[in-house]
Amino acid sequence: MVDKVSDNTYEGISLIPYIEIDGIRSFNDTFIKGLYARMVSDNLASKIFIDGSVRDETDFLNMYKYGGNNLFVIMENKEPVGITWLNGCRKNTAAAHFCLFKSVWGKGSVDIGKYVINKLLNLRDINGDYYHDVITGVIPEPRTFAIAWIQKIGMKIIGTIPKYFWCEKDNKSVDAVVAYIER
Repeated sequence: MVDKVSDNTYEGISLIPYIEIDGIRSFNDTFIKGLYARMVSDNLASKIFIDGSVRDETDFLNMYKYGGNNLFVIMENKEPVGITWLNGCRKNTAAAHFCLFKSVWGKGSVDIGKYVINKLLNLRDINGDYYHDVITGVIPEPRTFAIAWIQKIGMKIIGTIPKYFWCEKDNKSVDAVVAYIER
């Protein structure tokens, strides 16, 4: 359970970027592959990667090592409880993606989401300038739980894009809900 300390701080929760500094990554390959294995065991991988673009641990690792995606690991008391990543980063905007593991469902997941989105919106560069004024999200419409969750963490729904996502399992395109949050 997440204990709220202040408006944007939660006891025991941290957001750790998967980055490389001087040739050393913040997490080793085995750890990152283990996050995907956790997604599979929680029956989340096929729901997150609806288009079938990530099929195994190697695809998952390569997505963050070489694919222009900025991964953050959500930790609770030094244990991973989920991930988030940003892509489509442009001047002052990015698209966010979330995956919380079953261990935190119904146990503070909204508080964790609020903490994470606040951290993402308040990332700053070396000069102290904010990276993002707005963060967007695009969610496959069949994911009603995810849509409700992003609204609970403060994102606003702005509409639906017809047939935006390819759903490999159903072999058809599905609609997507578009949301955003501003700093």
